[in-house]
Amino acid sequence: MLYKLAIFLLKPFFYFFYRIQVHGAYPLPEGPMVVIANHSHALDPFFISIIFPRKIHWMAKKELYDHKIMGALLRGVETIPVNREENDLKALRAAMAYLREGKVLGIFPEGTRVKEVDLHGKKTGTAVLAHRMKATIIPLYIESDFSLFKKTHIYFRPPLKLPSGKRKEEDYKQDMVGLMARIYGIEEE
Repeated sequence: MLYKLAIFLLKPFFYFFYRIQVHGAYPLPEGPMVVIANHSHALDPFFISIIFPRKIHWMAKKELYDHKIMGALLRGVETIPVNREENDLKALRAAMAYLREGKVLGIFPEGTRVKEVDLHGKKTGTAVLAHRMKATIIPLYIESDFSLFKKTHIYFRPPLKLPSGKRKEEDYKQDMVGLMARIYGIEEE
């Protein structure tokens, strides 16, 4: 309920002040999805949430929940707190539960806001989750300087599923390089 209300209230604001333009929106399949995107600004989850047709359960750094009001709001829209310093099994279980229910999970694979493109060295959790839960991956790219009244472009990349079958850690690392390249719209190195 809080999520729908937030989208209802924020959508006109963001479209007016940030001149959102959506490119390449593909037909989205039913079932579990993992939305992945580049992360360069604190507003990124808002931009994606207001243009995406389904509710997104975002994974968010646990430090955001330390603030009483912010923590309550984040819990109210059913985000998942993540300890980025370790393998957070509680967050992993919560993410898997949402995907098992056919819901949409939102992840910024870079793990933090970044200014420069780096395809390598990403944690493999995104690929592991998508593979094990047989979720469709929806890559998005946000292009903006986040100034008021300047256009913000959001590019949908083609949806994909990771190959089924047994996978090793090295496979997941390669998957992450490919997923990051897909987000940024560049050829793999």
